[in-house]
Amino acid sequence: MFLCDRYALCGKLIDPMPSTNPIIEDLQTTFGDAILAVQPTRDEIPTLWVSQDRVNDVLHLLKTGVDRPYTMLYDLTAIDERTRKHRQDQPESEFTVVYHLLSFDRNEDIRIKVRSWNDPPPFRRSPISGNRPTGTSVRYGTSSGYSSTATLT
Repeated sequence: MFLCDRYALCGKLIDPMPSTNPIIEDLQTTFGDAILAVQPTRDEIPTLWVSQDRVNDVLHLLKTGVDRPYTMLYDLTAIDERTRKHRQDQPESEFTVVYHLLSFDRNEDIRIKVRSWNDPPPFRRSPISGNRPTGTSVRYGTSSGYSSTATLT
């Protein structure tokens, strides 16, 4: 069986995501240490790990504060990382919340990942989250024309 590492796809070497991506540079300059890591991906979508306490600011900036903004929340999901063995330089977390945003004007995607601990991250206040403060409430329009609010605790 042939195993691929993060820079190889079925025996063919691929370059990691370029570090000169302007949106990544802007976010790193604006948010500094709140950008925990830039993750190379096979699909070459810029993927950043953001600290939980600044994710709301990052999402808000991407939606309203950049030229040709990321106006669509394409996907919002969570990953159970507790049994994962190969993290390949990714920040430690028990759960990861993933925001996949689209900019139609740029014809580009961006993926924002946020780590969470202990309990599965609820997307709204629930018996699981109790009175813990939420970290995100940025309103995005969906492709169906409805609005949804994503909330991370």
